[in-house]
Amino acid sequence: MITNFIALRNNPALVAFRYYVLSFYGHDGIYPLAKYEDGEIVPLTVADVEMAIMHYIKQCSNNVVEWGDGDSIDRERVRVILEYRGFFEESHIPEIDTSRVLHTPITVDDSMAAA
Repeated sequence: MITNFIALRNNPALVAFRYYVLSFYGHDGIYPLAKYEDGEIVPLTVADVEMAIMHYIKQCSNNVVEWGDGDSIDRERVRVILEYRGFFEESHIPEIDTSRVLHTPITVDDSMAAA
């Protein structure tokens, strides 16, 4: 199983899956995701997607979920991980007064992101 970003980037199936996820949730995707960061709305990056894929692959290797060969179920499970990490559809991010928001880091463990 893939255990690091270099291996992910050298695996043609996972590179294709990364592009597939980005085609849906990247800045120019069908359902672009973004998050608040330092009071700004920041779009999803390739690194964010790779991190979520790595987390998902770890779940698969621990038999928490089963890898579906990069299909829509896998894509949606990666989206759940991204949502736990603070990403939301850009069209659904409300305008908020960020001066009143407490910036407390949120951690995600494997049990929270398992679907």
